[in-house]
Amino acid sequence: MRICRYLARKMADHGGIRSFSSLTEFNIYMKQYEERTKTKYIVLKSDRAFGKSDLTAEKNIHWKVRNVPYNGTPFKVLGKKTYVCHQGRDKNAKAKRRREEQIAACHTQDHSFPRRRRLVHTKKMNCPASIYVVHIVRFPSYKITEDKPKKRNKASSTLKEALSKEPSHVDTEEIFAAYFPVIEEHKNHPIMVLTNPRRKAKKRQICGRLLEELSNMTYQLQDEPFLDSVIRRITDLIEDVRRNIPHDDTLPLSYTPPSKKMRCLKPQRTLKPLSTIPQRHPFSVRVGHCTEVMIKKSRLQGGSEV
Repeated sequence: MRICRYLARKMADHGGIRSFSSLTEFNIYMKQYEERTKTKYIVLKSDRAFGKSDLTAEKNIHWKVRNVPYNGTPFKVLGKKTYVCHQGRDKNAKAKRRREEQIAACHTQDHSFPRRRRLVHTKKMNCPASIYVVHIVRFPSYKITEDKPKKRNKASSTLKEALSKEPSHVDTEEIFAAYFPVIEEHKNHPIMVLTNPRRKAKKRQICGRLLEELSNMTYQLQDEPFLDSVIRRITDLIEDVRRNIPHDDTLPLSYTPPSKKMRCLKPQRTLKPLSTIPQRHPFSVRVGHCTEVMIKKSRLQGGSEV
């Protein structure tokens, strides 16, 4: 129970609002976040000015927005970007539905078209987990001490005037503020949990048997389009498995899986070194010897007849 509570608390600590001084720093942290939480996110939408230091992209002065609380410093929003769980809502649902309607209409006609057979219709499970990133540029020289409308308006007008005249002389500070969801926000699909080691070992054996069965069945497939779909699905599965492999630095460099260890423990048959000198086969020697004996006998018999 202690391990489960510690793991749940550790997972919850991964979420929340975090600030980064550069886009590179945010990308590095996001990659680490995906590896720690065993999750994967894809881009849902992004502004064109996101990641670009263009002060003219936004005219309005803000004091607080989503993921950026008020602290007395005015700022401009340069761009926003939204990531969603790869098993979230399908942004191409309309195009897929239109494609299915076209295929259904074609099947109603006289022409026949090969239908794609899918074991799983889609991997999208409408998971609501999302990462929201906002790219802002702050102006620390125009910070106010009291949160009053008059002081906000005065500081905003002064800042706009300075930016219109000499924007290069205005002190700026770029920040990428991002909200990372906690594990509990993932819905409708499995997530990483703490399980029994024996149960995991048994499931690994089942995976091995299923993979062997799949490998044996692929030799019997004849439909080339179906083979292409199998290749795509296996490739996607390999990518998902690769992302879930833990990057454990505590493993020794000489670590080998148990299957390979058992293979190494088997007695190996020592092979004799091959000789570079050509040798006669024993059978060929016996055949030659018998031939010589027969020739001698025939000669002796011929001499006796004479």
